[in-house]
Amino acid sequence: MTQTSNSNPYISQNDIPTLRRSVVAFVDILGYSELSRNESTSIDLLIRLRDALQNSFRPLDPGAGVQSGFQRFWMTKTFTDNIVIGFPINSEGSSSELIMILGRLGQFQLQMTLAGFFVRGAVSVDKLYVDDHIVFGPALIEAHDGEQKLARDPRILLCDSAREMSKKHDLSDLTKKLRHQHDILFKDADGQFVLNYLYGVVEFEHDMGYPATDYLQKHREIIKDRLKSYTSKPKIWAKYYWCAVYHNYFCLGRDDFAEFKINMDLFIPQPQRNLNS
Repeated sequence: MTQTSNSNPYISQNDIPTLRRSVVAFVDILGYSELSRNESTSIDLLIRLRDALQNSFRPLDPGAGVQSGFQRFWMTKTFTDNIVIGFPINSEGSSSELIMILGRLGQFQLQMTLAGFFVRGAVSVDKLYVDDHIVFGPALIEAHDGEQKLARDPRILLCDSAREMSKKHDLSDLTKKLRHQHDILFKDADGQFVLNYLYGVVEFEHDMGYPATDYLQKHREIIKDRLKSYTSKPKIWAKYYWCAVYHNYFCLGRDDFAEFKINMDLFIPQPQRNLNS
């Protein structure tokens, strides 16, 4: 059933589909296909994934807190292991939609990661249309290509169009003010602008009066476990190595987080002389 005009910002009052300039995110759950093929764990995986998505999806739910009949500000479409979010831009002179979607994506990514599901994605800015059946437009193509070709690791990055918006509106300065002097983005080693999802630890501190260091500890233990588990699969291991580097980068930002760093020397595989060991 197609969304009615009063619940879908991409459908006009005359029920005409409309391509709207939007901030768009394309997000993929990593390892979904591989895990689904393992029948011995498929039920456990299904339960864990369902619970993780139910707990993590609230920031992305366009209907959360919106009464029936009221206009939604954005649309979210899920299919298999992919999520697409379209957030129409209402003011050309503002980056508020980009900040909004990054903030919500950060909450989602942090909670999914703490549940053991790592995600990868990309954010673009261009025209889009979304309803119950269709996701269409150049913004989707750019975000999808960014996730497939640029993201590579468990990170959500800005495509060129979103990156241009962040520079045009000095997003770094804006997010420092909005996020209590904590950057929502960082520049990765390859020059990509990447979502700093661990900022939620500091946001928790602002709201509750103390940092969520239990998040950091759990994040560390999950990554350590993955580094141990995938030593013999270097392509997968490298993704969790990126996570470990990012984790340590974040912890180095404050003296009181330093104790939660990962000792990388313990997890980097080394060649051995003994072929039988």
